[in-house]
Amino acid sequence: MKLFYQKILKKYGDSLLFEYYISNTILHEIANENIFLSDVLSAWSDVTHNLETQTSSKTILWNNNDITSNNKTFFYKDWFERSIKYVDQLYDYRIKNFYSFNDICYIYGILQIIF
Repeated sequence: MKLFYQKILKKYGDSLLFEYYISNTILHEIANENIFLSDVLSAWSDVTHNLETQTSSKTILWNNNDITSNNKTFFYKDWFERSIKYVDQLYDYRIKNFYSFNDICYIYGILQIIF
């Protein structure tokens, strides 16, 4: 049973899902595979959201309902696998600005695909 849940969670960032407020879109997608797991994640997310945003200096980047593109959360598996989890990892505190896409790719060894 544990392997079944791990397989579902892996698509959305694995245990990282327990670190932020999960979007309804993600919960709906998970519910299509397992309603119980979706309910557990929803309850956990609701309980911990306010506490985490008030006490944590790091904001989770992936599948975060507060960070969207075209009103959708996102998860880049290749970036996550390179240990990019938090918004502050994309920020250069020396110049007080976010890194460029090229800088992020260089720093984290991400292959740039040119179209």
